[in-house]
Amino acid sequence: MNLKEKIFNWKQTRIEHRVTAFPTYSKIESVVLLYESEWQERNPTIRALVRRLQEDDKHVVTWGYCAKHDVLSPNLPDSRIFGLKDFNIFGAPKQSVIDDLQRRQFDVLIDLSTQHILALRYLALYTSAAFKIGSRAEDNLYDMLLEVPQGSTEEYSFGQIMHYLKLIQSAD
Repeated sequence: MNLKEKIFNWKQTRIEHRVTAFPTYSKIESVVLLYESEWQERNPTIRALVRRLQEDDKHVVTWGYCAKHDVLSPNLPDSRIFGLKDFNIFGAPKQSVIDDLQRRQFDVLIDLSTQHILALRYLALYTSAAFKIGSRAEDNLYDMLLEVPQGSTEEYSFGQIMHYLKLIQSAD
C-alpha cells in the first residue's frame, strides 16, 4: 500500500459515520453519479444515463474525474468534471472541492467507475448521500455493492444497479 492509499484509509476512519437509508426507488428525488470522464469530456454514455433518470423524475447531478490538469466545463447542467488541479499532491481533494461535495444532500450516490481511481474514491467518501452504491468493496464506502465482470461498461453497471435499486422496498 502506497502513501496516498494510507492517507485515504486514515481519512476514511476520520469521517463521521452517517445514517444510511435504504430507499424505495419511487421515493428517490436526487441522485449523484460519479464516473471517470473520457479525455474529450463529451461522455455520451453519461448523458444517456442522466436522461434515463430524468425520465423517472429524478434530479441528477454528475461528478466526473479526468486525469488531466485543465478540464473544460461540462456540457451537462448540474455537472462538474474534476481534474488534477482539484486535488493535492497526496491525491486528496482541496478544501473547496470538499465544501462543494458536502454542500448538498443526495438521496443516492451511484459510483459508475470501473477502475480503481483514488480521486473518485475521495469524491464518494466526501459526498453527502443517504445511500451509496458502488462496485469496489475495498473501501467500505458503499451501502450496496455490486460485483460486475471485469471490463464492464458504465452502461452495464448502471443497468445492474438500477435493476437492484428498483427491487428495494423499504418500510419507511
